[in-house]
Amino acid sequence: MTPDHRVDHIDPQTLADYLERTRWFGGKGRPYAVTGVRVVGEVPGAVLDGPRVLIHLVEVTYADGPADGTAEAELYQVPLVFYTEPETRLDH
Repeated sequence: MTPDHRVDHIDPQTLADYLERTRWFGGKGRPYAVTGVRVVGEVPGAVLDGPRVLIHLVEVTYADGPADGTAEAELYQVPLVFYTEPETRLDH
């Protein structure tokens, strides 16, 4: 996988639901949508058949933007781990 290409396999709503549950997301309580997701890098050191850690740049656009009607957007750097098989130890 090359850095800085479009990721189509991450559902924006699933990512929005995840962001809402994190401590660090600054948009809690505001109406927003994930409007862009791009892979910008991969953490080096992956082992054969092990998980990969990809760094995503996630654009969030807020519906309650400025009074002039322009949309307010923020960018978040989000590392996501991709496993080759389901990890039962991560079930919640």
